[in-house]
Amino acid sequence: MIGPGEEIIIVLICLIVGIIACALCFKGLGMVKTISLLIIMILVLAGHALWFFGTVLPVRVQYQREYGAYINMAYTQATFESIKNEVRVVWAKMNTTFAGDDFDHTYNTLLYWNQNYENSLRAQNNYLSALDDRIDSYIEQYDLLKASAGSSMLADWYDVSINNLRQETRRDGGLDWVISGAWLIKYYPTVYLVSSYGIDFIILLVSAILWWILLAVSYKGQDERTTQTSNVHTVGRRV
Repeated sequence: MIGPGEEIIIVLICLIVGIIACALCFKGLGMVKTISLLIIMILVLAGHALWFFGTVLPVRVQYQREYGAYINMAYTQATFESIKNEVRVVWAKMNTTFAGDDFDHTYNTLLYWNQNYENSLRAQNNYLSALDDRIDSYIEQYDLLKASAGSSMLADWYDVSINNLRQETRRDGGLDWVISGAWLIKYYPTVYLVSSYGIDFIILLVSAILWWILLAVSYKGQDERTTQTSNVHTVGRRV
């Protein structure tokens, strides 16, 4: 997923390349056409940047506040109990956000061929329930080991077990592999469509291609007119 830093770099690279291209074609195009093409390019890049920083980024920040922060915290916690608390916050928020929705037919994608159980809120809900039970199992095992195992063995078991649990929170898309897409579709379908399928960058790429075609055609036309004028002058001198 493209972040703010990458977005700035992409826009700057496009801008620099465009300026260099205009500078190279300045003699053939003339000042007016060069400036006009440069303005068109700047407007396209500005529109793309405005869309990202004005729409996409605020939506991401909102999701981060509602879900992402708790998912990140679940990974960084040092005890089973604290991981369980973060998981339960995500689980409770999911049930609040999608209250009344059909979990069996609420998906993280709009592509009908991917709308199956593994991408449904039912699978997400069942997974969080199973994960909650797994954490309870770890806690029960820890309580049993405390009464029988030595401190060194107990510490080793705890480290291995909690690291396994942390990795589980990042496996196959993380704790919110369904929630994230379903949330976007529910509240911000346009952002989902444009960002998830790269439509914003397709638009930018198409704009860049059209801009280069316009630049090449303009330069070629100017070059042909210059050649014709030169030929006319040569014939005139011969006559």
